[in-house]
Amino acid sequence: MNIFRLTGDLSHLIAIIILLQKIWHTRSCAALALALLINHEFVFLEVLWTFSIYLESVAILPQLFMVSKTGEAESITSHYLFALGSYRALYILNWIYRYVTESHYDLIAIVAGIVQTVLYCDFFYLYITRGKI
Repeated sequence: MNIFRLTGDLSHLIAIIILLQKIWHTRSCAALALALLINHEFVFLEVLWTFSIYLESVAILPQLFMVSKTGEAESITSHYLFALGSYRALYILNWIYRYVTESHYDLIAIVAGIVQTVLYCDFFYLYITRGKI
């Protein structure tokens, strides 16, 4: 395991803890949707895995849109978004490292990760320049 994957996983764990804390305090959570996706093989588990990758890359859009539009967010929400964005950015470094050292890459995960990181760019700018929004 390389340092990028380890720090990415730790960042993701922090985001999950923040999300669980938010769900616990507000007593609400978001619903899920399902669709057929481009995947490696058209088998049940592969469709679910691909769906989770694509969903993860766009599921945060409502929060990012609201933060971008208003320019502010609750402290816990901004920390959660920053942890998730950091997780994905670190995973891009992990994929680069794995490609260089192992010649392995997963195009679906890479494209979804790049899309998600690009979507976070505006939030990262606000988070850094406005002091944690």
